[in-house]
Amino acid sequence: MGKDSLLKTPRELSSYFNEAADYIKNVKVTYYLLSHTNTDEFDNNKVLLNFNGHATLASFMVDFSKKLTYSFDKVTKEISKIELHSRPKYIEELSQYLEDKFDSINETLQQKFLSEKEVAKGGTYKGHYEVPVGYDQPLYKDFDHGSTKARRRIKKELKRKVKDLEIFREECLVQIYQMELKKSPFQSSIVYKFNDILPKCLNLLHNLLLNNKKPFIDHSTGVRHFKKAFIPGSHHEPITWKGTSDDLWYLITQLESNKIIEFESKKKWPVVTQSFCKSDGSFWSTTTFSGKPKISSRAKDLDDIIQEVKKCIGKKLEN
Repeated sequence: MGKDSLLKTPRELSSYFNEAADYIKNVKVTYYLLSHTNTDEFDNNKVLLNFNGHATLASFMVDFSKKLTYSFDKVTKEISKIELHSRPKYIEELSQYLEDKFDSINETLQQKFLSEKEVAKGGTYKGHYEVPVGYDQPLYKDFDHGSTKARRRIKKELKRKVKDLEIFREECLVQIYQMELKKSPFQSSIVYKFNDILPKCLNLLHNLLLNNKKPFIDHSTGVRHFKKAFIPGSHHEPITWKGTSDDLWYLITQLESNKIIEFESKKKWPVVTQSFCKSDGSFWSTTTFSGKPKISSRAKDLDDIIQEVKKCIGKKLEN
């Protein structure tokens, strides 16, 4: 059966969030009318919401967030026991269970607020017009606005955990990608078109990226190491890129549009993600560079570098 057969299914693992879910389902919402109006005009009454004895919604959310974080940490620890290649699909299924669970929580909360409102309309809260003790400057909200704000805050917090789970899934995919890169040699390269006649201009590109006032590549990147990334058939360690992914996208795009480099493969971004890595040694996903044009905050610096390389190559660019 193997090790994974002893692990929980996605449905079973979603139960780790039951404590947080029950905390919301069992929440006690009380409020105080802060202005005296006719019960027929209840929708305009000013009220102060109180959650499980917490003085403010913010205080309640701190408590609730801690429960969610505790559950999330337990879940990720369990997922880490699963074989790496199986994790993305597992997390995808788990996310669906959690979205259903969280939708149910939000629906329950909505019904709870509506029920409380009906109780108030019935006159049960008649006479509760005093500001509670401890509220020197109370935050006045009408009931509908206060309950809507509360539901939005809780829903946002729940969605954040689903998003965190998606980020965890993406991290697993990157790890898998890194493993695959290490197993297989480079199938294609970025090609510096003038390597045979003007190798010094590639040296210049290395020097300008390395010695910029805010370096684009790591200081440990020697010129030989750098040049291997632009020579077909050269297996090399990835170049550590210190700029942003948008900076790298801009550099590669401009070098290509100025006909300084070209690609052996039509799928250029997989080649780029093999040739460059982040400062922490991890790799970008190819989807990071695909799609609409990126905006580099350091486009001016990169334009200056490319202009210097173009000057170095000179009239050869026109051929």
